[in-house]
Amino acid sequence: MRFLLTIAALAVIAHGAIIEGLAPRTSRSPETVCACVSGSLVVRGVNCGTIDVKEEICTCVSVLTDFSRSTSCKPIRSGWKIGQSETITALTDKIHGCKPSDKRTCTHPAFSTPNCRRSDLCGYKCDDGYFSYNGECKRSLPSGTAGRGKRSSDTRVVDDYWGREAQKSCKTGWTACGIPGSSSSRAWECIDTSSDLESCGGCTADTISSLTGSTTGVDCTLIPDVADVACIKGKCAVRRCLPGFKVVGTACVEDASLFRVASSGL
Repeated sequence: MRFLLTIAALAVIAHGAIIEGLAPRTSRSPETVCACVSGSLVVRGVNCGTIDVKEEICTCVSVLTDFSRSTSCKPIRSGWKIGQSETITALTDKIHGCKPSDKRTCTHPAFSTPNCRRSDLCGYKCDDGYFSYNGECKRSLPSGTAGRGKRSSDTRVVDDYWGREAQKSCKTGWTACGIPGSSSSRAWECIDTSSDLESCGGCTADTISSLTGSTTGVDCTLIPDVADVACIKGKCAVRRCLPGFKVVGTACVEDASLFRVASSGL
């Protein structure tokens, strides 16, 4: 029987415990051991099942100790469930018993949850409303961020991070763009810039998804004197202009021939 305890559930519970806790948090968490474990999990002499090598569990002792819900660890042919504390103790022992190359002693920044994985045993995820910056989870931008075009290198690093995180929320082929006029400087929406009238060819706001902070898109609806326009393959295509104007490329210009006819009185 396969051991079914899900670390995702543990992480959610631990996350909630951190937010709701009354004790103030320090800048770093206490040390904890994180490891990737596999093989049989034995609790009180009973084999709860096997953690397959391909489905190994990577987690930290600090997450296990916050676990407060029932587990799905049940011995075969038995009507009783292994106790929570015994299961956590068994997993803790298994983590500490890992060979040195499979475990690390870690400290995580405040306002974060451990996110242990084989490639980064001491990895972490910042809580909602915080972002990772220089090994910490911060709520606001570092100092020296004011003024478009005068951004410090530190600010660009933060913007790059938010840009990558925002882009992950969009499906393939779409772009995370800032929302003009939004009360939040980091609000974004996913846009198909190949066909969107107001963000044709790119984002029109100073977007968090732009690693340079520049804007490349065009709002086709703002072309002067346009009556009918589309965005085709990232370029504005003017189809019709207001009376007295004619289409010239991607613009509407005054129709001089109509002006001459009106002047002659014909």
